[in-house]
Amino acid sequence: MFQGAAHAAAPPRCTAQDTAISRFELVETLQHDGFSLPLYPQDEFRRLGEISVGKSCFVIFLFTREFRSAPGTNPQFAALLLVLRDYEYLGSYQLDNENMPTRIRSNRVEFPGMTKDRNFVPFSESGPPREVWLNGATRVFEK
Repeated sequence: MFQGAAHAAAPPRCTAQDTAISRFELVETLQHDGFSLPLYPQDEFRRLGEISVGKSCFVIFLFTREFRSAPGTNPQFAALLLVLRDYEYLGSYQLDNENMPTRIRSNRVEFPGMTKDRNFVPFSESGPPREVWLNGATRVFEK
């Protein structure tokens, strides 16, 4: 009985196994929690990893879409860095095709050309910042 109580008091872990989510569950969550874009079967979701800060566990996905506005036109590209916490969609940063995240390290998502104050998204227990500097532009975290 003592072991059961100690086990129940243990903080939740923040690993891919502990925060598993299928594509279907992810799409359902995005639609339920106010994701602003329509979703299509060709949309791609790549799980980048998890960030644990204090009691918060964030799951980070890269969303990409390639589409043509009309037949014979050049393809257009859309990319977002999606953030979930406790299976709820918090929001995203808009990205461009020249600025894809390279890795998750400690409490941040890193991008090419990272310096002391640019090209990464730091997380605190309350979440990511409202604005970050990525690839020469300010990106706003929004739903």
